[in-house]
Amino acid sequence: MPPFPPTLKYLAMSLPAALLAAGCSSQRPAITTAAALPAAAAPAAPPASSAPSAAASAAAEARWLKPYSFEAAAFKNPPTEYAPFTRWWWPGNDVTTAELVREVNLLADNGFGGVEIQPFVRGLNQSPRADELARIQSWDSPGYYENVRAVLTQARQRGLTVDMSDGSGWSTGGPYLTAEDNFLTLNHARVAVPGGQLVELAVPRASMAHKGPPAGTTSLANLTLKYGPVPADLARLQRVVAARQVAGGPLDNAQTMQLDPSTVVDLTSQVHDGRLRWQAPAGEWQVIAFWAFPSGEMPKWIASADKGFVPNHFDSTKVTKNYHHLFGGRTGLAPFYGQPLRAVFNDSYEFQVDRHYASDLFAVFKKNRGYDVTPLLPANLQPGYNNHAEQGIYPNEKPYFAFSAEDWRIRYDYDLTLSDLLQTHFFDTSRGWLESRGLLHRTQPYGLPMDVLAAAGNSSIPETEQLYAEGAEGFLKVVSSGAHLYNRPVTSAEAVVYRHRAEMTTPQKIKLSVDKAFAAGVNQVIYHGTAYQYHTPDYGPDGWNPFDSPFTPFLTYSSSIKEQDNFWRYMKDVNRYVQRTQYALRAGRPKTDVLIYYPLLGVDNGVVLTNPEEILTQGYLKGVEPEDATGANKLPARKYSETSAWFKNVAATVNALEAAGVTWELVNDASLQQAQYQDGQINIRGNTYQAVLLVHEPYMQLASAQHLNELTKQGGRLLVVGDVPAKQPSYFHYAQNDARTKQLLTEATQQPHGRVLPSESGLAAWAGQLPQPLKFAGPYTFTRQLEREMPDGSRLKFLWNKSDQWQTIALTASASLPNAYWLDADHGTITRAGAALSYRLPPYGTVLLYATPAAVPAALLAAPRPALDAGQPVASLTQWTVQAGPATARNSPLFDWRTRPAFTSQAADGVYTTTLKLPKLPAGSRYLLDLGTVYFTADVRVNGRPAGQRLYAPYILDITPYLKAGPNQVQVRVTPTQRNESIAKAQAGDAHYAQYHGRENTLMPAGLLGPVVVRQVALAP
Repeated sequence: MPPFPPTLKYLAMSLPAALLAAGCSSQRPAITTAAALPAAAAPAAPPASSAPSAAASAAAEARWLKPYSFEAAAFKNPPTEYAPFTRWWWPGNDVTTAELVREVNLLADNGFGGVEIQPFVRGLNQSPRADELARIQSWDSPGYYENVRAVLTQARQRGLTVDMSDGSGWSTGGPYLTAEDNFLTLNHARVAVPGGQLVELAVPRASMAHKGPPAGTTSLANLTLKYGPVPADLARLQRVVAARQVAGGPLDNAQTMQLDPSTVVDLTSQVHDGRLRWQAPAGEWQVIAFWAFPSGEMPKWIASADKGFVPNHFDSTKVTKNYHHLFGGRTGLAPFYGQPLRAVFNDSYEFQVDRHYASDLFAVFKKNRGYDVTPLLPANLQPGYNNHAEQGIYPNEKPYFAFSAEDWRIRYDYDLTLSDLLQTHFFDTSRGWLESRGLLHRTQPYGLPMDVLAAAGNSSIPETEQLYAEGAEGFLKVVSSGAHLYNRPVTSAEAVVYRHRAEMTTPQKIKLSVDKAFAAGVNQVIYHGTAYQYHTPDYGPDGWNPFDSPFTPFLTYSSSIKEQDNFWRYMKDVNRYVQRTQYALRAGRPKTDVLIYYPLLGVDNGVVLTNPEEILTQGYLKGVEPEDATGANKLPARKYSETSAWFKNVAATVNALEAAGVTWELVNDASLQQAQYQDGQINIRGNTYQAVLLVHEPYMQLASAQHLNELTKQGGRLLVVGDVPAKQPSYFHYAQNDARTKQLLTEATQQPHGRVLPSESGLAAWAGQLPQPLKFAGPYTFTRQLEREMPDGSRLKFLWNKSDQWQTIALTASASLPNAYWLDADHGTITRAGAALSYRLPPYGTVLLYATPAAVPAALLAAPRPALDAGQPVASLTQWTVQAGPATARNSPLFDWRTRPAFTSQAADGVYTTTLKLPKLPAGSRYLLDLGTVYFTADVRVNGRPAGQRLYAPYILDITPYLKAGPNQVQVRVTPTQRNESIAKAQAGDAHYAQYHGRENTLMPAGLLGPVVVRQVALAP
């Protein structure tokens, strides 16, 4: 196939040579106004939106995002703003000021740093009593804002930060918006016409109906696939084209009609008053009309009888209208802007639009991609292409039309143009409106096929999550890499949220979840989440939980971090760990060794980004939880995911880099095209890197290949793993530009610092040659890590042992960093590292290595803690008396509660009692109580005295001060989850626990399993 069908050749010939690569550039030119259509009036183009001024950004960020250096004196007790936040769910506005104030105080007293307010109706009885319904649906009323102001006043007094969701439910919007404010979708209608004659017909109108859920699908589909009414007169004809049909062609199938690209003709100018008049050449033709109309998408779970509409994010005037309504003068929130009201939050961009469209799309497409997309529009349409809900229910749809095997490039160019438009109309507008008022824009910048890294960089606070893309490390890295490339100092995460894993959240799982996020570049945790205390007859003793409710039994999510949870009493301790770690991980700036080129637009949802060395994928904790917790509510699997395939291909490289202690992030085209070679490093916006890696890349933008070629000729380091990319993704002159891309990259690999590795086998040797101030002494396959650099050259390295075994790690430090310290965020201690820089990491444990030119004052240092896995066994405690609620076992070996019917459904603490006999206590010895396996927390008393608690591995305590010669009573109080009790209640017919019906095969382990051993450690004199 030629670079363009003949109908486009005139365009290619008329373009200047500089534009030949236009379709391959990720630079974002200014938005221009769409030209008027001769056949029908186009929607008015929204005015271009400007990014926030530097002064406005500086003022807004000064309070919350000010850079700082790590101070050892602040590590033990950092300011409250570094503590974790929680998403605070309200049942609409059915709340009281007194309870809101009480909960603010409760959160402040338990180590939380802030909240994000989200009022909605998820998990509520959809047919409540009339008085309840009226209160719930009074969101956005004067009374609602009075409640919000009461929260802000109390939060200010207690030092808590408050973010607010952009409205009620998601996506943002409401009854104050009409269908004319709604997203535009591009759809089509077609009619077959015989050629060789004059064709006169009414232009076919596209159907405005939506695809519903298939028969037999879950209630989720029925709730999700709903749309608001859109008047038919809002449909606008955009373009009309015709092409000959290729019946029986290789791309022709039941879903896709193949067309001959050489025959496409733009008929738009031949449409008058809704009728087409065209002299058709011989052949069988398809006349295709493209219409734009509001999609009808409404906010989901909004606390309003009239749901209204979601605003058009591709129209800055609609975006501004939405912000003015929700946060403007009518709300009375202005006195709280910036203190304590920090940010407005927009959830991920998972919209329900068949194919996104903007009134200025054609003009921007031509300017940014270099050609007119009109003749190629047929190949750009596919059922539910931009409909997040339909993608989950119908994941394997095919395009309506096809020209050739290169059609994917047309869709890439269209998606990239939408990405440009979204940046201008939504991201620029959001930051401009909010930052000019002293607020920040916190958002999850993904969900569409778009440049996620650039969108993260255009967010005041970009956020990732542990639900989308199954919480994979690779996905977390996409967002954090964008944050770092564009110098966004805070990357937040919607954390500890997993599908179908309600009531599986324990302190161990919270810590694992946040540590995985920290190692992937996150430095602000926002738990999902905490429900307002809402008790009505509709719920059991625990009250309402929007994501674990009998009214949405088909789909539950973790977590429930509130007073009624078994582990609430431990949250202050867990939060202190998070607070200290986040203080360290926001200090200085990220320091990354190498960049891996990320070629894709967006990240597919609902797919597993495979890395065989990753843990906690889909929230599954191997060896502890049931692997499959979905029950009967399963949706069809996606047959192919470009995102999943790419991450699968780079997994071996990522693991080799991690094992070598080499930090890595991803880089997008827009950033790579701005890179400079300075002082032996690749510099992007002030961030320096040692190399760019192309790892089994399917393609690379031509402008990126050109710039990378120039960087390598200046001395930049390039490593290609696998084949040199042989193509670029744009449709524009693709054959010519593919060849040029391969030539440029091949030439780049032939430079002195260019190299090609056919496979990952040579990566360790290559990585070992990279200069690093902090360097692994050997390969360590159990780690994930992150590094920060201070202005004085100090380094902070976060090290996470992702294995369930004890591990030893050793590093070396350069002469410029003569002082090294281990920071223990669990205890808030700083200890001298010594010359060896060797550390014993417990199972799932973490530590921070702080290497610095200046010594930490001795007064801030703690003595090294004794190794907890040391010593010789002196006693095994095998027989116990166990009491859990009414269940009792006497003189019993240890057992999993699931194996004994009397214990299976217990959610009460299990109290274990036994006797430890020690004939003597030699001076200079310490005694360690190793509890072995514990499900899930342990509080220990020895001889009636509190001896300590363990919330997560290792379940080992030094009990020496509490022992005496002779018999010693040992008591261990173990706390299980509440899941098994909830399942038992569902089995017994309790309607309050309907969401657990049929979940009998998803019980959680419970109890003290041991083996319990006492070890004696003889201390050196």
